[in-house]
Amino acid sequence: MNNLGVLYEQRKDLVSAANFLRQAIQIWEIRLDPDHPELARGLANLGEVLSLQRRFSEAEPLYRRALDSATASLGSEHPDVASIMYGMAKVLRNTNRKSEAKKLENTAKTVFANHAKRNLVGQTVDVREMAAAR
Repeated sequence: MNNLGVLYEQRKDLVSAANFLRQAIQIWEIRLDPDHPELARGLANLGEVLSLQRRFSEAEPLYRRALDSATASLGSEHPDVASIMYGMAKVLRNTNRKSEAKKLENTAKTVFANHAKRNLVGQTVDVREMAAAR
């Protein structure tokens, strides 16, 4: 259901997207722990769809819940948490809370930068150096 919701979002059918995402969330709320990362992802996905519909007052609590849930299950330094922060920052920016949005964006940027350093994202390898090290 979540994947169908994302697919319909990409096809710009936001009503169908929201319906599928709500169904996924409803199932996950019954079957998963409240802090499960899949539930957090679904909440954030629905928040994004509602944001695209300019329904910011409905999107914000979903993003807040997704952020709390993802932080509890994945930790504050996880890139999925940072992605949710960016989505929530868009909502804050669209509701004229630019300073809150900026703070959240900066935190998300730091999380992504730290993740990239720890995981060597964006690094290159010279195969000649690797061969010479053998």
